[in-house]
Amino acid sequence: MDIEILGKEVRFLVPMLRNSDRQLHAISQWEWVENEMYAEFPNGWQQREVERTDTTVRGTVRGGWFDKDNNENVPDDSVEFVVALPPDQMTTVYALFEEICERFDQKCLYFTIGGDAALYHPTKERDRETGPGPA
Repeated sequence: MDIEILGKEVRFLVPMLRNSDRQLHAISQWEWVENEMYAEFPNGWQQREVERTDTTVRGTVRGGWFDKDNNENVPDDSVEFVVALPPDQMTTVYALFEEICERFDQKCLYFTIGGDAALYHPTKERDRETGPGPA
């Protein structure tokens, strides 16, 4: 058995609507985030499966936050991203958060830092063309 420790698991939410006018972000914004994730985190990342059209989004995380500036609760549907980061790369994700807040017109982003993330590598080789083999 071979276990590869990747670092701490970081989960963050990107709201579907801009703060200023509560309108959906352009598809190009989401493509930008995905491109940044590939560039900054080549060891891998995940995104909750979402289906986007011009008028709807399915597969999002429902939540909300309190806007102190306007003294109101703000409901939000968000897309969740997950990445594993070594401790010395936390500034990379914080820089990404800064850019997301600017590009997506957000006052804040919700994120969590969890336990250790790892990959399990099996010790037995198998033929990937025919499947896992006998049970």
